Amino acid sequence: MAGKTHRARSLELSRLAESQHGVVARRQMYGLGIGRRRIEYLIRVGLLHRIFRGVVGETVAEHIRRLRLERAAQRLKSGERPVTEIAFEAGYEAHEAFTRAFRARFGASP
Repeated sequence: MAGKTHRARSLELSRLAESQHGVVARRQMYGLGIGRRRIEYLIRVGLLHRIFRGVVGETVAEHIRRLRLERAAQRLKSGERPVTEIAFEAGYEAHEAFTRAFRARFGASP
């Protein structure tokens, strides 16, 4: 994928994801054993994760975490709701975990 524009790489990733999803869906319909389906699915998921990281520059988990923290930062700016509530909405079960992640991302406490 070297030398391609970001848009071209994104389109290619999207097409690959759709085709991989179709393969998994078809195999499920044909009634393959759970072990084989699971192995084939995991191989495809691993490939998609590697492609995603190559295109986006971060893992899927890092990308989701960053987006959640950025959204939380926007909500915190409004000052209308407590930090704990925003932390729970961002997917954190504890205020302390949210504070650590927020500080690591933005260099300041929420």
